[in-house]
Amino acid sequence: LFGVCRGRCLVAGCDCGAYLKRTKEYTVQPGEEGRLHPHNDPGIINCSRCGHKPEDHAVDTAMNEKERGNDCFEIERFDEAIACYSRGIQQKPHDEALWSNRAAAYLCKKMYEQALSDASRAVAIRPEWAKARARKACAHFHLKDFESAVREYGVCLKLDPGNKEH
Repeated sequence: LFGVCRGRCLVAGCDCGAYLKRTKEYTVQPGEEGRLHPHNDPGIINCSRCGHKPEDHAVDTAMNEKERGNDCFEIERFDEAIACYSRGIQQKPHDEALWSNRAAAYLCKKMYEQALSDASRAVAIRPEWAKARARKACAHFHLKDFESAVREYGVCLKLDPGNKEH
């Protein structure tokens, strides 16, 4: 939020866990009175949990890399996305989204072995996550391992039956 992802609060005695900003706190609803428009209210960036300023919270560099990777992925800069996700993985190797997102970038580059490896890692961390399994299935499919692809897609359907993306 506002350029960097923030983590735990550094203020002594604060146990808010991590910086959080609730959307409803920085948007003015129609008919709402007595509150400044967000552009005029510097307090809107304070943590919703503890009220401390963003700079009182540690920068979460791994999540910064994830968000940068997502931005690069969105504009089809897959090599840059892979580099960002890789830096994030170095800092948070147990974050399934980083592995899964890098797998998606590898799939876009038709680097199916690497995609399978990363998607498998994401599934190992969070087996119930259908998106990671779908990426694993896609890699299997492109590697012509159709039996494994069908098995993974079957698990996806069980985990998230209403999702039409898988």
